Amino acid sequence: MRSWIVKTMSALALAMPVWAHALEVESVQLDDAVTVGGQKLVLNGAGFRKRGYFKTDVQAVYVGKKETTLEGLVKQPGPKRITIYVLKEIPGATISRYFVGDFKLVTTDTEFKTLINEIGIIGSVYGGLHKVNKGDVVNIDWVPGKGIMTLFNGKPIVLENGQNSMNTPNAELMYQIFLRIYTGPAVPEELRLNLLGLSKSMSTATVQGER
Repeated sequence: MRSWIVKTMSALALAMPVWAHALEVESVQLDDAVTVGGQKLVLNGAGFRKRGYFKTDVQAVYVGKKETTLEGLVKQPGPKRITIYVLKEIPGATISRYFVGDFKLVTTDTEFKTLINEIGIIGSVYGGLHKVNKGDVVNIDWVPGKGIMTLFNGKPIVLENGQNSMNTPNAELMYQIFLRIYTGPAVPEELRLNLLGLSKSMSTATVQGER
């Protein structure tokens, strides 16, 4: 009888769905894993960004394996993803101003001059956005051999040259700058620690979902 009970319980356990744990930040449920460039990436960390008094967006970083430093994220090979969940309406001109301000904080004069072409390409992307609304999702992906691809609500943003990815000679350096913007020392400390997986203080809950 005992043997039958053990076997029955084991069978029930195998039949149960496997649950994936993910974070919830500001009511945004974050996937614990995504696929970019054909490779599975895991959630490194997530948190919310404040501009002035307002929480403007939830940010998440996905990589092949978790890292706790900016240097580790930069040096890790393979695809990467930065995801931005918009929490409030923001005009395109304001987004452009945020980017330029953040960019200047984390780059040297030499890097700025080196990346002037890439800055122009990104500027044209922002120039094409009239505004972003609450609920919009932006993914900034790095895929070796293909470059940087930006997706807006799941659809690739087409650049001025008709391509949907930026694969210039300096594209990899540009993505390193993006990682600095989102996880570097200029980022508010609490957000930086959450994105580096060193804290979950910005997570409002841990949710479960069927894998």
